[in-house]
Amino acid sequence: MVNEVLTKYSTLKQKLRYDYESKRRIGKNPTMLTHGLRKYMDTEARKAGVYPDIVEILMGHKLPGVRSHYFKPDINTLLEGTKEVKGYVAAIDSLTINDENRLSKQVQDFKEKDDYNKYIIDKKMQEKDEQINVLSTQLKDIAKQILEINTRTKVDPDIIKKARTGESG
Repeated sequence: MVNEVLTKYSTLKQKLRYDYESKRRIGKNPTMLTHGLRKYMDTEARKAGVYPDIVEILMGHKLPGVRSHYFKPDINTLLEGTKEVKGYVAAIDSLTINDENRLSKQVQDFKEKDDYNKYIIDKKMQEKDEQINVLSTQLKDIAKQILEINTRTKVDPDIIKKARTGESG
């Protein structure tokens, strides 16, 4: 059974003109390999929040419609962006293909997450402490009120006894 599958696979493999080393059809335009970098740049820049029109211009595309006539950013706008939109600089970390850079970014993200979690925990602990203080003061007030009621109404023990047994006095 296994031999039959391998035989059929090898005959199909010979019929398909495919270069398994570079993972593409034989005769396919080799420059298309670089198109993957363009896709990567587009995807990562958009994920980083770079303004879509700026991404298109940086990739050498012409903007569709009248936008190409009205949107004419200068070099600083393309690089740094404006208050409203992000430029290429916002995507540099995402576009840098370097393990050291990627790992340092991950470490930074973990630190930010850890700081945020510590902030949330501290805030919750502070709320809990405030709640405990409020409940503690309420408990002290209730204890004072009970003590005050007991001192005001000194009831004769004989009256309590009669009330329990049902005798009238």
